[in-house]
Amino acid sequence: MRTFRYLPLACLALGLLGCGTPLPNPYILEVHGHVLDEDTAEPIAGALVFVRHSGDDWLVGEELFTHHDMTTTDDSGRFAIPGHLSPNLWMWLWETQHRGFFTIHHASYGYGHPNMDREPDGGFVLYRSLMDSQSATREAVKMCREHSKNWSSKRMCPFDPDTPYANGRPRHRGESWNDGVTSGRKGDWVFFYEDGSVAVRGQYAGYDEVGRWEFFDRKGSRTKCIGKPYRPPNPRVVVIMQSAEGGTFFVPEMRSFEPCDDTPPPAPAGP
Repeated sequence: MRTFRYLPLACLALGLLGCGTPLPNPYILEVHGHVLDEDTAEPIAGALVFVRHSGDDWLVGEELFTHHDMTTTDDSGRFAIPGHLSPNLWMWLWETQHRGFFTIHHASYGYGHPNMDREPDGGFVLYRSLMDSQSATREAVKMCREHSKNWSSKRMCPFDPDTPYANGRPRHRGESWNDGVTSGRKGDWVFFYEDGSVAVRGQYAGYDEVGRWEFFDRKGSRTKCIGKPYRPPNPRVVVIMQSAEGGTFFVPEMRSFEPCDDTPPPAPAGP
């Protein structure tokens, strides 16, 4: 009976010749692309891009081991993680099919999973929205406050959502509430670019985005107006997007909205 204990190792050594099992794949493919604001298409500089690679164990068919990568977007919102061998030695022995799972963290946008598209060259376009920043910021603050041992939290904490830009200008202006148990935003909120121009303005009520929301590019032109924000019943539902290389990447379901039906307001002024 002790002989059968070593059968998996024998299969691994013999590979396709011995037991017909697939060979492990310890190589992580290159990941590149850029991070954009979902509503204005403006680049998001200084965003932390986390990629969690995981895969299937060829012996039992379950996800057992993972590997993480992280990088920061440049001034044009671009990022690149070169292809490399995984430092997780278990992936050298067991993993056969890899999947990637993106998470983005930024001082203005908070922490969360991006919506996603593909570039012609195989890169990824990752989208975050300031309209989603209330829940995303709350998630980041919670992770840091609870001293989470999550791999990404060790790299993004400490986190203060009210930290101004490097030039001292505020990232946002608005009123928050905190009853000691939960917290949220209320009333009118305005989000700013680094130069003080308005990026987004809208209204909150409790945990919800309500009323009219307007989005502006860095030139002051309005790119979108949302009259009645709407979210899917389960915003954490994910759909599968196949990568050009054959791997699988996961992307959250995107929200929908009703457009404003009145005339555009005057161009916004800075704070």
